[in-house]
Amino acid sequence: MRNFAQLASMTPEEIKPILEAAGNQFKMHDPKSWPYQAELANKGEWERLKEYQNLLISGRV
Repeated sequence: MRNFAQLASMTPEEIKPILEAAGNQFKMHDPKSWPYQAELANKGEWERLKEYQNLLISGRV
């Protein structure tokens, strides 16, 4: 994976094996929101991305 557009085009099911293959420190991550976050980053929508990440952190999404 080399850029946000590539990550945005993937499904969480496609990302999970990559994390698992990367080692134990990455297996715990849940990539279900990663394509959407990558889409926002790819579009340069940094404020929207930050707001979304704050929602994820607070447990409201």
